[in-house]
Amino acid sequence: MTESHCCSLDVIFVDDEPRLLDGLRRQFRSYRTEWAMRFANSGEEALRMLREEPADVVVTDMRMPGMNGVELLNQVRQDSPGTIRFVLSGQTDQSELLDDIGNIHQFLQKPCEIESLEHAIRRTCTLAAMLESPRLREIVSGIHSLPIISESYNKLVRALEDESCDFDAIAEIVEQDVGLSVKILQLVNSAFFGIPRKTASIHDAIVMIGTQNLLHLAMSAQIFDTLSQSSMSKDVVTKIWGVSNHLGEYTRHLAIRGGLSTESADGVRFAGVFSHIGRAIIAWTMPFEFEEIIAAARENQTPIRDEEIKTIGVPQEYVGAYALGLWGFSDQIVESVARQCTPSTSMVKNHEHPLLWLHLARAMMKPSEYTDRIGFDMEWAQSIGFSDQDLNDLRSAA
Repeated sequence: MTESHCCSLDVIFVDDEPRLLDGLRRQFRSYRTEWAMRFANSGEEALRMLREEPADVVVTDMRMPGMNGVELLNQVRQDSPGTIRFVLSGQTDQSELLDDIGNIHQFLQKPCEIESLEHAIRRTCTLAAMLESPRLREIVSGIHSLPIISESYNKLVRALEDESCDFDAIAEIVEQDVGLSVKILQLVNSAFFGIPRKTASIHDAIVMIGTQNLLHLAMSAQIFDTLSQSSMSKDVVTKIWGVSNHLGEYTRHLAIRGGLSTESADGVRFAGVFSHIGRAIIAWTMPFEFEEIIAAARENQTPIRDEEIKTIGVPQEYVGAYALGLWGFSDQIVESVARQCTPSTSMVKNHEHPLLWLHLARAMMKPSEYTDRIGFDMEWAQSIGFSDQDLNDLRSAA
């Protein structure tokens, strides 16, 4: 995402070590005119600060006397659901975090490089600005994870309990459900498991976590928000996840045809898979508004995206990008999801970026019940080195 300093960002840093708080004050001194920063030496003090004045972001140490970091963020989620919640965790903290893992947006490894923390906070500022509605930010910030189809969850648990089931079979189950995919990649690419190498592969993520750890997460932690058989949103989300997976495969296909390596194309695939999570979030958390949006799009024969802007103020891709940014996904994925319909508003400079291939796939793929076809921005594509001949070649091969 394109970043800028943000005048309205209010951050509370929490640590019981005075020298660490002093270090944060020094490191972020240059932001004093643009960020409102407060420093608390305990969870109790941080909550008092929040009651006096809301905060956009709380960054807390995990291990503190009295109220620990998880207890603090649990309370923050209840009192101020729109506040972004970061925890600084060590590799020995997993057991303490497990039961409340859904209340934490991002895990940062302690000791945390100041550049990583600065980047996470600055990106939060940029993404929050995309959702002007406080209600929308509160809704997205308040959810544990994306909705997961109950059958997918049940299949996953059965497979994990079956000792004869291999990683390939488990990965196939996860890949069919976008909600499961997002949560597993969020965890494995965060500091939660202390794994140094990031991955965009579900198979590799499961290998890194291990089936027993994954089973423990699935059985004991409230991190999977499953949609029951009677859920009004279940049919909608199931259809959106199906289209998203198809779009992901098509995006990957185009990228390979366009000359990207298999490894790069695998990463590009997730731009397509995650492209419509915002629409699923709207359907799940705002069902009445979603029904109005779909009804208006059908009656007026207008794109669903246009009706989203009329009804909730922003298109679904902004909602999805905000959620992915909160959960620590890469800038490339977040930027691609956010700008998939309007790539000229991005700062992308090369044609290997996932945004090009997602934008192209959206333009070439037929619309469905819950997705729109968009026009391809050839002028922008040419500005990053993608020619008319490239487009014609891909159309011929599609």
